[in-house]
Amino acid sequence: DSDVMGALTPYDSIPAYISPAFEQRFIRSDGGLKGRFKEGYGDSGDGRVLRAYNQIAEKIYGIKQDIDTPIIRIVPDEKTGLDRYYRLIPDMRFVEVLGIGKIPDLDENSRAAIKENITDAEVLRQYLPPEKFLLRGFVVIRVVDVTESEILSLLERDLIDQNSIFSQDGFKRVKNHLQTLFGRPNLMAGMGALQGDQVMVVSDNPKTHAHCIFTSSSHLPLSELQGSVWLRAVEKGSLLNIPDILNLDHPTHAEQHVAETGARSMLISPLYFQGDILGTLEIMSPEADDLGPIDQMLTKQITPLFALAMKRGLDELNNAVQAIIKERCTA
Repeated sequence: DSDVMGALTPYDSIPAYISPAFEQRFIRSDGGLKGRFKEGYGDSGDGRVLRAYNQIAEKIYGIKQDIDTPIIRIVPDEKTGLDRYYRLIPDMRFVEVLGIGKIPDLDENSRAAIKENITDAEVLRQYLPPEKFLLRGFVVIRVVDVTESEILSLLERDLIDQNSIFSQDGFKRVKNHLQTLFGRPNLMAGMGALQGDQVMVVSDNPKTHAHCIFTSSSHLPLSELQGSVWLRAVEKGSLLNIPDILNLDHPTHAEQHVAETGARSMLISPLYFQGDILGTLEIMSPEADDLGPIDQMLTKQITPLFALAMKRGLDELNNAVQAIIKERCTA
């Protein structure tokens, strides 16, 4: 009644029996599967073919090779519209493999070739013609929600490229990942990079008046942030939770500006690299008292990724500035 699981026919995955939770999350009104497979897996890739060949090799010829290719299905959440990532774990014990007519005899060289190429569908086809075999029975599918780990992996990959946070399109993509991770389609995010007596503000706000080498950033004098929540977070040296920015006493100009964008609750995390402060990461919601302990835990988890990305981005900026100086200026 509560587990997300079902029994499906092997290979073509037609549901034979499914739990109510599986039906709710994965089955469309026409009986098809909701969502899409992650690129490189499932219907569009070799994963399903390889699993079929693996079953043939093991159950007909006794060639057992352990392959564990993750099957990830991406399904939009009904409430938020945001993507959720689910790993489908197949149990093949109830699948029977039958030969059709005379099946190929495999000599030692052929068996060795199959073992060496167990992940190459084109090679396996030469030794195991698919028309010679039938898969019968059912596969038990168990489902695990892996949204958090998948999004953290995507964030880490995107943040390797400094342009992912220091360009408007790149930071928007990162923000979309954060919305999925936090489960909030209206989540907002921003960063501030400390540069001497100025702060470089990074966001995907199209209204930002950019006048920096990075297309999504603008500069603020550090003096404008004196007494602000950002410097309070830096002084505290750890995550700062602002339940409602409208309830701040004597808000600074920068805090008023953030409130005008529609933000109410905020989480501000200082970004450090080897003990040196680089700037801050801010996670914002348009609802007051909306960011609780789970959100604070997630913010702490992603802070090192953003700190490393900011360090890399600032180094790239300094290298670009030095290159321009060397090109255009005398010694």
